[in-house]
Amino acid sequence: MAQRFVLIVLLLFSIETFAQNQYLPEINFIEAEKVQIRLSYNQNRNSTFFSAYNQAEYPVFIHINFKEVSRLSFFEKQPYVKKIPPGFTDLFVLEQSHERNLPRFPFEFKVYPSNPLADVNLDFPYLLPFCEGESAVPQKVDTSDQALSVIPNKEDGFFYAFRAVPGQGICAARKGVVVDIFSNLKDGAKDGPEKGYSYVTLLHEDGTLATYFNATSDKKPLKLNQTIYPGEVFSCLDSISDELIVAVYYNRLFSSDYIFLSPKFHLSNADSHSLKINTEYTVAHPKEIRELEMTKKEKKKLNGKA
Repeated sequence: MAQRFVLIVLLLFSIETFAQNQYLPEINFIEAEKVQIRLSYNQNRNSTFFSAYNQAEYPVFIHINFKEVSRLSFFEKQPYVKKIPPGFTDLFVLEQSHERNLPRFPFEFKVYPSNPLADVNLDFPYLLPFCEGESAVPQKVDTSDQALSVIPNKEDGFFYAFRAVPGQGICAARKGVVVDIFSNLKDGAKDGPEKGYSYVTLLHEDGTLATYFNATSDKKPLKLNQTIYPGEVFSCLDSISDELIVAVYYNRLFSSDYIFLSPKFHLSNADSHSLKINTEYTVAHPKEIRELEMTKKEKKKLNGKA
């Protein structure tokens, strides 16, 4: 299942909006077809109700920036960024302060695949992305790898490469939902630009993303917006690669670049969280780490009590 790469989606729309008649309800739609987001406002007497409809199968984040709010009150924290799951979402209300004058609220909005205001816990423990009991051997990352060409500022990034074999199971390092699945692998091609590449991207609870390059869902079908739990096998290494590359990052506000994170991996047989090249680590998925972002219902299911 090929989907456009979620990393590079960044659209900007500027809209000059005016209330035509403060006493007649009016609905205005601003279409963002490429990301399937419809932003609308409904005016009813002294209030203007904003909402968004996400026609995509996965959540995105919207940033709305008012150039001016005249004769209206806007009480939301700024900059205003909101997660929009698939379907309809109420956003906020603009309250009119003077009935005699028409309100004016020109604005622009951007759509991001991650939260540009993500509140990141740099000490959050990530699991090594293989099955428990297996070995994980970090490798030096070659940023000229064809798969990484989709990242605009890859020279600034942190990437983690692990030695692997085709078909080896890949586990989620952290809980997330599937927001992108891509593969353009060519049958029979083993090397060179014609071989293609594949990846799967998960959106984490804190609004950051993790992309697993060279991961494929051919043997284990995935669905967009599917929840993947820490330590769960959700994909496998493709048939033409010998390493898994992992990147954790989120969007930079007002930019098409990304802020990359250097996650701390849980290492059961080491004294630190720093990965060393060509060092063999035994993969462990402690229950207390797997449960960190789980609901009570999810914990019961993990423990076989559901």
